Amino acid sequence: MKKVKKKQKGKQQQKISEWEWFGDRLTHIYLLFMLAVFPAFYTNKLFHLTDDKEGFFYLFTITYLCLLLPAFLGEFVEFVAEKKFSLKWDTVCIMLLAAGILLTACLAEDMEKVMLQMSSRTVSGMVFLLCGVMYLYVRRFAVTDKVIQSAWLAGSAIIYLFGILCACKINFLYIQDGVSSPAINLTPLGNTNFNACYVCLMLAFSLGMYVLCEDRLFQKLYAANVYMGFLFMHFIKTESSMIAIIIGLAVLAFFAVEKAEWFEKYLQIAALYLGAKVTIGVIRHFFAEHIYPFEGLGAVLLRWEIVLIEIVILLLVYLGSRKSDGLLRIIAGARKYIFFVSVLGLAGMVVLIAAVNLGWIKPDEGSVLNRLFITDALFNHRGFIWKKTCILIKEESPIQWLFGNGANQYGAMLKERFGEECREYFGATLNDPHNEFLQTFMDMGLVGIISYYGLLIGSLARAIKTWKINGMQMVVALTLVVYLVQGLANCYSVYHLPLLFIFLGFANGKAMNNQV
Repeated sequence: MKKVKKKQKGKQQQKISEWEWFGDRLTHIYLLFMLAVFPAFYTNKLFHLTDDKEGFFYLFTITYLCLLLPAFLGEFVEFVAEKKFSLKWDTVCIMLLAAGILLTACLAEDMEKVMLQMSSRTVSGMVFLLCGVMYLYVRRFAVTDKVIQSAWLAGSAIIYLFGILCACKINFLYIQDGVSSPAINLTPLGNTNFNACYVCLMLAFSLGMYVLCEDRLFQKLYAANVYMGFLFMHFIKTESSMIAIIIGLAVLAFFAVEKAEWFEKYLQIAALYLGAKVTIGVIRHFFAEHIYPFEGLGAVLLRWEIVLIEIVILLLVYLGSRKSDGLLRIIAGARKYIFFVSVLGLAGMVVLIAAVNLGWIKPDEGSVLNRLFITDALFNHRGFIWKKTCILIKEESPIQWLFGNGANQYGAMLKERFGEECREYFGATLNDPHNEFLQTFMDMGLVGIISYYGLLIGSLARAIKTWKINGMQMVVALTLVVYLVQGLANCYSVYHLPLLFIFLGFANGKAMNNQV
């Protein structure tokens, strides 16, 4: 009897290992296509990019989910049979997100439009649902081995190359033929706003991995990728990505002082950042007619006096850290206080901005507080969109507050309420509020905010809690901070949302439990 039980147990373990093997291999193949091919895929230059990305995502994701469904169900049955099944916090977030999307679609006047239709600046309910299910699969089976890292590096390097060359007025692979605004549409991701979302996700990951990586070859590959990423970040000229990456560098410094070898690599990253700026300065000096002009924050960051000051500061920090590790100990000891002061300062600033704009505080004209008013021209005219969106939110019913209006509804709502003002101010109507939080609220209401941001912020909190035990979680924290910052000025789109959910699957699964 005991022998029979042992044989059954052995067969059961063999069955589980077969599911494991099949899931790992299929997930590996899927991720290679999504990380290396999906970003660069296009069929007709810069036309029909949304349809191209949507079709690619549907084809590979639905195929992947269907092929892996038996393995996933097999493991589910085993877990239930052994009474090991339990709902994790991120699974609850995914289930709540899916339920909210489906319920919102049922409440919408046009269910088909909400679930299946989309534009370049909107994401259909079906894409969100598939991303949620795909997240569960990736969390379970994905690993970040060298093949996956190579795919991450290759996909982002291709996009960076497109952006850098096209920004230098080199119509790479003739991708810009027939495009009316080549200075804005630079890569197979289209508009610079989508490129900003992409680089904040991809470059932040590479920054963290460069600090952790010990393989000499991959150190060089990450260094080249980081250098290209810094060039790309400046050439696409989106202030949101510049601000987010600079904040990311500050966050990375917070982590890097933990170990002397990490801090040394951090200084190398700072040198790559300055090297990219010097490279652009040289190009601007000798080939000014071959690049599009820099304006706003981009022009300020590239001023030679700013670059020289940064070089001097870097040299002083480098010399100080070389002579003694006392500097690192001082910074490491003070970073908790710096963190709490920064968080309190940020929270206080948010409260002040809200109080001023909601009329709780009425500052005198010309005072410092008066400058906290959100004006129409703020942040490249995003202030106008944010103000109108907040008015729309105030006018919504309790049901809309709870479940939102569904995907693809924002543009029509804004047009109906403020169409004439939008045309006068922008010369066109708008399909998104250029703020991911507002977009989530408009699309999915409080249910979407709780589930979507519960997944993002929950992953960030978990990473901050465990990064000293598992260095890979430092990469998670860094990437999510950078992504959340840029989300204040941009929206999710089909161009990068699947990649975000893949990364979240990495972050909360076995992938980020394996050291480099």
